[in-house]
Amino acid sequence: VRRWQSSLLNSRLGKQRLPRLANIPRLVQLLSCSDGRCRWAVECLCCISAVEDPTVAEAICSAGAVPRLVQLLSSGNVIMQECAACTLGNIARDKAGAEACAAAGGIDALLQCLCTSSNEWVQAAAAGTVRNLADVLEAAFPQPGCVPSLVRLLRSSSDEEVLQPVAAALANLFRYIPCCAAAGAAAGCIPRLVQLMGSSSNQSVRQLAVEATSACLWAAQTPQQQSRRQAAALRCSG
Repeated sequence: VRRWQSSLLNSRLGKQRLPRLANIPRLVQLLSCSDGRCRWAVECLCCISAVEDPTVAEAICSAGAVPRLVQLLSSGNVIMQECAACTLGNIARDKAGAEACAAAGGIDALLQCLCTSSNEWVQAAAAGTVRNLADVLEAAFPQPGCVPSLVRLLRSSSDEEVLQPVAAALANLFRYIPCCAAAGAAAGCIPRLVQLMGSSSNQSVRQLAVEATSACLWAAQTPQQQSRRQAAALRCSG
């Protein structure tokens, strides 16, 4: 949850204005409006979905929000893009939500955000959603083409709140999809990840950099090399 979302959730205004679960279908209807109501609705859904309650994600999916949220990823309004990406990422924490996002073309739309958006927060939100999708779908995640864009963002950004979801997305992609690890290595992710291990002031970023590097290097090994490393690790632990 980004800082402004936390502020909204915790503020008196947020507590008074955030709609109840029963109002989610109405919010989803407002996503089709062409005025400020659409932005208000997607901001509300973004904050509501941040609560780790599977019934919330289920209610949002059941109301038919996912296809419209995917459409909003190409909105000309960066706040709406970011909120749509965050909402999809929150929904994608469970399998049904992740599958709904993928079925609605969400992965291709997220790839477009990563490739074409000039806004770091939109890219970071898209990266966070990719992280959750890769974590839930694992090898079924169908789009390794997002790796070069993630690596570019990793190398260009100095904002810890941007680097954390990007490093997490790369770690999950490298862990579950060997071709993504190869793409990451080819794009030059290792030097930047190693740099972050020592230079980041955020412990989570440092840990995720370690995980992404380990997963990338592990995937680059042959099965025989992996077997020898596993055997050596067992001997050391014994």
